[in-house]
Amino acid sequence: MIYQQFWYLPFLLASLLVYWLLCRNVRAKKIFLLAASIGFLLSVQVEFTLVLLAWTTAIYFLSRRLQNPNVEKRGTLLAMGVVAVLSYLAFFKYLPPLLTAVFGTTNTEHDVDWLHTGLILPLGLSYFTFKFLHYMINAYRGELVKHKPIDFFLYTVFFPIVPAGPIERVERFVQKARLNWDPEAFVYGLQRITLGVTKKLLLVDSILIHYVSGQVAWQLMQPGYDGIELGMVWTFLIASFLYAYLDFSAYTDIAVGTARLFGYTICENFRYPIFQRNLAEFWQRWHMSLSSWCRDYVYMPVLGHSRNPKLALYASMMTIGAWHQLSFNWLAWGALHATGLVCLMKWHQLRRKLNVPLRPQATVLGHIVGAALTFVFVCWVFAFVSIPSPVAALQTFLFAVTGKVWL
Repeated sequence: MIYQQFWYLPFLLASLLVYWLLCRNVRAKKIFLLAASIGFLLSVQVEFTLVLLAWTTAIYFLSRRLQNPNVEKRGTLLAMGVVAVLSYLAFFKYLPPLLTAVFGTTNTEHDVDWLHTGLILPLGLSYFTFKFLHYMINAYRGELVKHKPIDFFLYTVFFPIVPAGPIERVERFVQKARLNWDPEAFVYGLQRITLGVTKKLLLVDSILIHYVSGQVAWQLMQPGYDGIELGMVWTFLIASFLYAYLDFSAYTDIAVGTARLFGYTICENFRYPIFQRNLAEFWQRWHMSLSSWCRDYVYMPVLGHSRNPKLALYASMMTIGAWHQLSFNWLAWGALHATGLVCLMKWHQLRRKLNVPLRPQATVLGHIVGAALTFVFVCWVFAFVSIPSPVAALQTFLFAVTGKVWL
C-alpha cells in the first residue's frame, strides 16, 4: 500500500509545511494541493495519472453539457459516458481474470499474460469509476452543487483517498472543506492517522495475520479436511473477517486523518459495524461510502422501476460484490447478504403483522443476541471472500454449519 512507502511520510510533511506556511489564500492552497496530488500519482503510476487526468477533463466537459436542459439527446450522452467509464473499468479489472479463467495462463496461442505484463492496473480504479458515475448522473439530474473546475480536478486526484477510498461525493468534498487553519481539526487528523497506523501494525500485521495465513488456511484449500476441527474453521473465518475489517478501516482512518490535516472532511467508511443488532444496521455502518452509493444509484432506481424491494436488494448487493471482483466467490457473497437482508425484511413484516411489542427490559438482551447472530452470519458468509477457490470456499461454508465435508 502507498501509505507504507518510505517516501510517503516526507512527502506528507513537506506538503503540509508548504500548504499551511506558504499558501496564503484558498486559491493558492487548492492549486498547490492539486499539483502535489498529481505529482504524488505521477510518482506511483505515470500512465495511470495521465489517463486519469484525461478522463477527468472529458467527464467535466461532458457533465457541463449534461447539466444543460437545452442540449439534445442528453440521455444518450449520459448513456455513452456511463458505458465508456464502465468499459474502462471492465477492461482492466474484469477482462483479465475472465480470459484467464477461460484460456488459462499457460504459454499457448491463447496466452493472456499480456493483460498482466503489458498493462498496468490503475491505482484506485474502482473508486474513481464510481466517482465519475456519480458526477455524471448528478449532472444529468441537475443535482450538482456549485463548484469550480479546480474543485472537480482536486476531488478526482486528491491523494489521501485515491489508494483506498472512501468513495467521496463531490458535494460533500466541496461543502465540507474548511481551508483556514484549525488546530483542533489538525490534532484530530493526527489522532485518526495514529489510530489507523496502530490498527494496521498492532492488530492486523502482528496478530491477525498469523490466523489467516497459517496451517488452517492451507488445509481449507485442500480437496478434503484432514484432521481439521470445526472450531479451527470458525477461528479462521472470524479472524479473516476481522483482518479485512481492521485492515480496511485502518486505511480509512489514515485517509480521513490525512484529509483533515489539509482542511477537508471526507466521509466515513465504517462506524462500528460489528456491534449492530441486525444485518440492515450492519450495512448502514459497513463500507458506508459504497453501500450509500449503491443505495442511491442502484437500489432506488431498480426499486422505482420494478416496485420490488427484494429485486432491488439483490441488484445492490450483487453490484457491491462485483465492485470488489467479478467472480463466483464475490457474487455468492453478495447474493447471500441479499438473502439475509430479505429474510430480515420478512421477519420485520411478520412482527408488524402479529403486532408483537418490544418490552424495554428485553431490548438490551435482544441487541446482544442480535449483534452476536449478525456477527456470526457475516463471518460465515465471509468464507467466500477469505478463500479464493470457489469449491474450497463452498466446502468451508457448508462445513462451518454442518461439521461435515460435502465436496
